Amino acid sequence: MEPTDKEYTKAEATLMRVPLSDFADARTEMVRTLRQHEKPELARRIAALRKPSVVLWALNQASDVAGDDLEQLRSASDRLREAQERLLKGDRSAGQRMAEAIHEQRRATDVLSRRLGMTLTAAGHAASAETLRRTRMTCETRPLPTLRSGWRYGRGGCCRSRNR
Repeated sequence: MEPTDKEYTKAEATLMRVPLSDFADARTEMVRTLRQHEKPELARRIAALRKPSVVLWALNQASDVAGDDLEQLRSASDRLREAQERLLKGDRSAGQRMAEAIHEQRRATDVLSRRLGMTLTAAGHAASAETLRRTRMTCETRPLPTLRSGWRYGRGGCCRSRNR
């Protein structure tokens, strides 16, 4: 039986939220359980997942450890997009709203990035300047996930693991 995208997304999101050091064991256990429940295709797809980079792992913790911060960033990004659309339609008053939304988005990105840095440190991972820069850059430039879905892992998406 072919797994649904919903089944795969749920299994993937669950796996992406385990401690990074436990990823391989958790993946192996999930694959074993899926095979026992006669879901070989879903088990095959999960078995193919690679261990995520530290940046991707941190980003996938956002909804659990910084859901309010993630929602603030999403709201600010939505306001910025709306202001840009209004400006493109000729609404000159949208310029001020756009400037405010840019400021709000930067502030929300800073807060979320700091929170994810603390999450990395608390989990025993080095929150190097480069890791924090990459985390921030991803928050600024990539589509924000819903609180339940997490950042997409692979499939040409924004946060493909470097461990391919």
